[in-house]
Amino acid sequence: MTVSARPIAGLTTLAGRLVPGDQPASGVSIEVRAAGLDPLEVRTVTAAGGSFGPLSVRPGLYDIELHPPEGPFQQLLNIGILSGQHRTLNEIDLSRFDQDRGAVLHLRGKVQDTQGHPLSQATVAIWESLIHFGRPGEPARVHTDVDGRFAITTSERADVSLEAEKQGRVSGVVEVPHFRPARGMALGQAEVVLIVGDAAPPSSVHPLEWSQRRTLISSGPSGTLTGAIVSRCATAQLALLRLLDKQNPPPVRPQAQAWAGNLCLDCAHLPLPWESYFFAGGAFEIPRAATGRSYLRAKCDDRTALVAVDVADGGRTDATLTLEGTSSLRVRFLRPGGHPFIFGTVCVELEEFSGESLSCSPTDDDGTAHIDGATPGRRRVTVRDDVPQETRPPITIELRDGQLVDLGTIQLESIGYER
Repeated sequence: MTVSARPIAGLTTLAGRLVPGDQPASGVSIEVRAAGLDPLEVRTVTAAGGSFGPLSVRPGLYDIELHPPEGPFQQLLNIGILSGQHRTLNEIDLSRFDQDRGAVLHLRGKVQDTQGHPLSQATVAIWESLIHFGRPGEPARVHTDVDGRFAITTSERADVSLEAEKQGRVSGVVEVPHFRPARGMALGQAEVVLIVGDAAPPSSVHPLEWSQRRTLISSGPSGTLTGAIVSRCATAQLALLRLLDKQNPPPVRPQAQAWAGNLCLDCAHLPLPWESYFFAGGAFEIPRAATGRSYLRAKCDDRTALVAVDVADGGRTDATLTLEGTSSLRVRFLRPGGHPFIFGTVCVELEEFSGESLSCSPTDDDGTAHIDGATPGRRRVTVRDDVPQETRPPITIELRDGQLVDLGTIQLESIGYER
């Protein structure tokens, strides 16, 4: 697909520059799709310096897939471009994608039909199964190149399951057992073939289903979520979580499953599936957001804003996230034995969303914490320490703009033992 470098009237533009990692930044195929959807919008190839664009695109939310000539495919998800913006993504570091993953296996493959013909633009879903939990690959889905090929990296500790789809026709699930190299041995490469159109044998693993995006939907009731992040921070991170996924997090699907009644003894507790979105500036617009209640979260440094939103079917729902306020909280905690609660952390959070701190403060030598710049509203005060302790009953306060709430001195109760 040929893309004009000249901006088209009424459209926005997208450009960027790749930084070379283990692979050169030039000659990398760049594919742009509407976020969470498979049809290709535009394709280009990076120039000698790793730059691409400007590409003419409509305002919207996009996934950018990177296809290096030799290295694994990578993705940048949920890149937002608002009307009138000309978005430039600078310093895309190709080496950062595999950081913090430990040893990886380079896995190459191809997708073809039953006659052996390669299928370009086929969707390949990746699922990694580990002892205590399973997870989508990183990335969770890629698309084959013009020759029907793909390349990914996976954790060497995981069993990998792959499934392909092209225009509604799917392949069987191909499983690649985990690869553990001998000491001093470099990780090798595995290659797999997925055939679309065969009668798929039964499988207990479903990569295409399990790798679906949770906050964006391609069909069914949805609306548009718009708003702004009010903050002095220029790099606030935006994320979205459905109430449904908060109440019923996705199952972890471990390899080994030891049960005691209905309790899984070897299942891990994974973080909630917040989905991140990346906009330039404080404004945002998320199309095809699932209807019903969701939570929007903005983070910058040690500040968090969290609001509940009810997305209307076919409509626009506005939300504002404010990271800094003028409310203050002062409180002094004593340990169960009467000693000052030093080396602790005091936080405030929403009553309906425990475990997601909005702002925090360490306690000083006297056990006192002072939180400034908090946003107003009804809040729960929490205490964290290396020893499990809590206040009984939980402290609920009302913070108001420009006012200080002083809770005085509170002695903690012990859970299990005193210190």
